[in-house]
Amino acid sequence: MERRTTTAPRESALCSKLWALQLLMAVALALASLAPLAGCNAAPADDDARQETQGIDAVSDKEKEGAEKAAADDTPSFDLATFANPFIGTWESDIPSANTKLTFVYRVDGIFDYEMEGVPAAEGGKGTGAYLINGDVQVSYLDYEGAAAYVFEVVDNNTIDVTEVEEVTEAGEFVLGETAPFKRVVGSKAVETDQPFELDNPFIGTWNAQIPNDEDPTMVFDVTMEFADDGLSTFTLASDPTGFKGSYAVYGDVLVTYDPSAKAIETFAFERVDDDTVSVTELLSVNPDGTRSLGATVPFKRVA
Repeated sequence: MERRTTTAPRESALCSKLWALQLLMAVALALASLAPLAGCNAAPADDDARQETQGIDAVSDKEKEGAEKAAADDTPSFDLATFANPFIGTWESDIPSANTKLTFVYRVDGIFDYEMEGVPAAEGGKGTGAYLINGDVQVSYLDYEGAAAYVFEVVDNNTIDVTEVEEVTEAGEFVLGETAPFKRVVGSKAVETDQPFELDNPFIGTWNAQIPNDEDPTMVFDVTMEFADDGLSTFTLASDPTGFKGSYAVYGDVLVTYDPSAKAIETFAFERVDDDTVSVTELLSVNPDGTRSLGATVPFKRVA
């Protein structure tokens, strides 16, 4: 019987295993050689991601700057509550008792314009008046009404609460009435800096007068009065050199004075005699028909 060998099949299997191992090694080497290429190819992707992140950061910074600028723009550049005269500008107020609305334009020359909605100008629906400011008190004068006092409080840059003074007691206390908010007219210009009065009238300067004592006509007060163009006044008695400071307004032929220490409001009609003399008459009241009740007349003599 012929013997058969198994050597050849073993060699063949071994060769097959070696070939497979060589193939695996070749694949591994190929993959290893591709790894640097993959790293190179990954760099642009990383750069794109980095650039995209930087772009987002830049947009975020711009948005932040925009938000900060918007917040700064919303911050008021002035504080009306700190102004000595917050009324400069155009304001409107509802008057419930008259079922109408009033619009006021206050100026630095101490004059204001007013217009009453729905009331003809011939019936007093439009006109002008004078006003003064002293602390939280406003005193206004209208020819058909006379002098009226108000206490005010600045609520914000566009709102002022104005309360009517109904009377002044003998003790020098205000009796207050209704409060009406004054609202800045939408679209009107807001004055962003405090503006002092700039008055132009015959009283600017220093004057002397001998004023009779109401309680004893045989006695007179030797009074020196200084009127400044910013609406402030100083009255000094010869018997009391300390004097007192107040405010004043002039409208047409009417002088209005306010003494804050006594909360006293006085009005006078006057007539200019010459450059150094003004004839001043106490204006006791303005009657409903527009006529005036007058008191004593005293000449004011210019001192300086």
